[in-house]
Amino acid sequence: ASTKLDVETRIPLLVDLNSIIMDPPPPGLLPVLAYAERPLVCLGTAPIDLSRRPDAIHLSRDEQIQALPPRLALLRRTLLRESERTLRAETARDFGNPVYTHSPADTSKTLRFLYIGSISPHLLAMTRGLKARGVELVSCMTLQTAENHLSHDSFRLVIVEGVLLDALAERIQALSSRLPDTPFLVIGKTENGHILDGAVVPDMDLEMALDILLERARTEPLSTRLKRVRLSATSHDPLTGLYSEAFLRAHLPRQMAACEKEETCLTVLSVKLRAPLEGTSRTDDLPRLADLLVANLRETDLVARLGPRGLLCVLRDTSFAGAVQLAGRIVEAVETLSSAQESDLADRLMWRVVERRGTHTPDGLIAAVQTGPFTRPIAA
Repeated sequence: ASTKLDVETRIPLLVDLNSIIMDPPPPGLLPVLAYAERPLVCLGTAPIDLSRRPDAIHLSRDEQIQALPPRLALLRRTLLRESERTLRAETARDFGNPVYTHSPADTSKTLRFLYIGSISPHLLAMTRGLKARGVELVSCMTLQTAENHLSHDSFRLVIVEGVLLDALAERIQALSSRLPDTPFLVIGKTENGHILDGAVVPDMDLEMALDILLERARTEPLSTRLKRVRLSATSHDPLTGLYSEAFLRAHLPRQMAACEKEETCLTVLSVKLRAPLEGTSRTDDLPRLADLLVANLRETDLVARLGPRGLLCVLRDTSFAGAVQLAGRIVEAVETLSSAQESDLADRLMWRVVERRGTHTPDGLIAAVQTGPFTRPIAA
């Protein structure tokens, strides 16, 4: 290894600890790694002091390597969440506002998790493992029982069995959207690829699974939307509770700079409603559309009101194809709502996706997603 090793890139660095003992690296490299922003994956159990890197992934057995991809995916989401929280705090201070996040859990109280799924030996082992770590796991087999628990008790984390999510995806997604301060995490594999805003934990080493659950529970959620907004507020839109256009224009340059540094993509999705045929304004249409957007977005996705009938979503670490898939899910949700309420919301919906390029300025990116041709649901 060279002392010129890039320690700022987000590409994970694989470190064989046993080899370091046999063939020491140049002086000063290990201290640099201890403070580096680059993700670390450590192989072996050699006594190398990387205690300043609690985020490092340690693999002590060969079979644990199979679990490396999902753990790297979780680490990537965690880093994105921390980065976005920092950026929003900076922008919120510019507006004279506190950072709207969920208050951290009281560490003096026993953490409680809720598990929704079938009873299995894996669940029993997980219950014992969490209990040894001071966490109480309450399990239930039906979604109705889970809703009763959540209406009367407080849980730091909700764990959903992947097979159950395949069968009850819409109901579980709706339940997750009603509890924005409670992280939902899928454990096990889902046949249909459904993912809530959390880590998908496949069948893996039990110790790894427990570490992932505890790390997700300790991660402070980001607030996507405010339930009550003062009419004088400049950071949020009083009608929808989402961020305002002023906040968006102040925050987007920070997001673009972060994506440039992290070498990740950034895509914007614009969703608009055409004016009703009769020409009358409907004040409840945009809040209903905001409800559907928030239910389908990650907490790191920033949503702001843009114009009288438009919403704009900034999607970090999301490609053009991923944003188009998201637009398709939003269209399906709007069509389902329109059919249930016999409204024309779906007929008036339009959307457009633009991925950031090197030539885009923040204002230019917003203009590009607002002025181009929009896609109607029938075309999607």
